[in-house]
Amino acid sequence: MYNSNEKDNQLPKVGIAIPAYNVEKYIEECIESVLRQSYKNIVIAIVNDGSTDHTWSKIQRYLSAGFPIIGINAENKGVMQSRLAAVEQLNGCDYILFVDADDFFMDSTIIEKCVINMKDADMVCFNAAKNGEKACFKQTDIMYIDCREGIRNILCHEYLDGNMWAACYRYEYVKKSFKVLKCNNDEFINKAAFINACSRITVLPDIGYYYRVNNESLTHQRVRESDYMFYDHVCEFCKKVRHQYPEFIEETEYFEEWALLWIAAGLNKDRGLKQLSIYRPVMKELSKRSGYLTNKYFSAKDRLTYLCIRMKLYHILYKLYHKIWKDRGAQKHE
Repeated sequence: MYNSNEKDNQLPKVGIAIPAYNVEKYIEECIESVLRQSYKNIVIAIVNDGSTDHTWSKIQRYLSAGFPIIGINAENKGVMQSRLAAVEQLNGCDYILFVDADDFFMDSTIIEKCVINMKDADMVCFNAAKNGEKACFKQTDIMYIDCREGIRNILCHEYLDGNMWAACYRYEYVKKSFKVLKCNNDEFINKAAFINACSRITVLPDIGYYYRVNNESLTHQRVRESDYMFYDHVCEFCKKVRHQYPEFIEETEYFEEWALLWIAAGLNKDRGLKQLSIYRPVMKELSKRSGYLTNKYFSAKDRLTYLCIRMKLYHILYKLYHKIWKDRGAQKHE
């Protein structure tokens, strides 16, 4: 599974940062996907973020087996703080990738592909697949872009987005720019900082990352009062982008409205969430926004979500959709 030699150790060192919280079902699959990589000069830093299940005990099995893994058992401080702790443990690496502990690498050669392409780039991005099925991005050819185009894509999500995973970065850029932010969904701000440090970014069409749409993970739990902070931060970010790139009007408006729609959809999944203090401000702001049916970046699914929320049908259709989805899943396992 993992077998390095002296020749491997002469290659650039790649660090893998993994924050882990209550992922006992998935952590082994995640670690194994790194250890199976064809590229062997790697070191993994896993931060157990105060898990209350058996996540840490499963990590410890790998620590005692002699694999190139650094394990930290920490108090619960959130995913961003855990990522930072992992970054600090990877000092001395040339490159770094982030992996969420409930996800994994689908392609056993993806790190090798990243290292090869990093010779002529400051960042290499690659494709991911939601639950291993649907590709997140549609491009089929390798692309070379600058930081301006990278920032545009954080806004409109054409062939990369604001998620920190599915990308290989120069370690020095990450170490210098990484910030622990107030909202876990704010990782796009760090991604933008990394991009702004780049002269050239390579975007690979290869699907290398399994993105698990996991209802148990922090980013898929019920909307909270603090999630309105995410929208505020998006608006602040877009204001700065418009100052730097005045031509990105449609893109920044899309990103602001997309963030608002994400919160509104979360609030309308459960009627009990209407009691939250942010419900009325979100719905009022949603009614004032005009781009959902006209902005070219919104998908048909986004437009339908918007219309269902405005017509107060979203809760009913959401419950029906997930009942059908669960029934189909149950039939597959029979």
